Amino acid sequence: MEVHQVARAIVAWLAVVVGLLAASLLTADGEAAFFRIGPHADLVLFGARVDTLRRYGVVVLYTLCSGAMRTLHHQLVTPWILQNVQHAGPKSAYARLHGHEVVTIDVAYQWLDWLAYTVILVTQVDLFAIEMTSDLCISYFLTTRYLAVAGD
Repeated sequence: MEVHQVARAIVAWLAVVVGLLAASLLTADGEAAFFRIGPHADLVLFGARVDTLRRYGVVVLYTLCSGAMRTLHHQLVTPWILQNVQHAGPKSAYARLHGHEVVTIDVAYQWLDWLAYTVILVTQVDLFAIEMTSDLCISYFLTTRYLAVAGD
C-alpha cells in the first residue's frame, strides 16, 4: 500500500471522528465545559483559573508556541535521532558529540509536553483547535521547505 493511500484512509477515519464530534456537539448539554470557547470561571489549567481575556491570551499564546515546538520536535528532532543515532550505520562526529544531549532533551520534552498537552486538550475545544491549527501551519511550512530542496 502506498503512503498516499494510507493518508487517504486516515482522512476517511478523520471524517468519521469529526462527524461523531459534531453530533456530540449538537446534542451536548449547554453546560458542558469542553464545548465552551474563551475564558470562563470554570476553565482551570494546572490549578489556575482562566477567567479573563488576559489569562486566556496567555494560554492561547502558550498553546500556539507549544504546538509549533511539538511539530518541530516530531518532524526534525525525532527523525534526526532515528537517522543519526539509532540507525545501524556509521555515526558522524556530530552525532557522537551531540547524540546523548539531543536524546536526553527529547525524552524530557516528550514527557513534559505530554502532561501539558493532555491537560490543555481535554479542557476546552477551542484550545484543541488552536493546537491543531498551529500543528498544521508548521507542518505545511516544513513540508514546503523539504519539497523545495534541490537534488531531484
